Amino acid sequence: MLAYLEELCTALLAHDAIAVHRLLAHPLARSLPRQVREEAISISRAHPSSLRAPIQTLRFYHQTLQVGERDASADTAGSESGEADADGHGATTPADSAPPPADEMREMLGGDASREQIELPLVRGDAVAA
Repeated sequence: MLAYLEELCTALLAHDAIAVHRLLAHPLARSLPRQVREEAISISRAHPSSLRAPIQTLRFYHQTLQVGERDASADTAGSESGEADADGHGATTPADSAPPPADEMREMLGGDASREQIELPLVRGDAVAA
């Protein structure tokens, strides 16, 4: 998902309408929050010299990156604290291990937080023509 968001942010910052529409047609676009999709469409329709920045998309990318880092740090902290009890109360403080509120998590994930995420390969424009 991060690679997809990076490519979307790059296309939006470059005001590359063709790349934006190609990325919005990708199956991962269905997991984007409504504000991000609307922003991407409006930037792709704007004049290339427009100074509009993809704020919602960059914010969503940053939130997704933080969730990934939080998960990675929790995994390494759990594996390094061999003395952790069965409840998972290892060396982390309650502030570090507290999950974000359910509404915030649903907004970050763009829907149902209970679904498992799958990674789909990005298809480049030149690969489709082949």
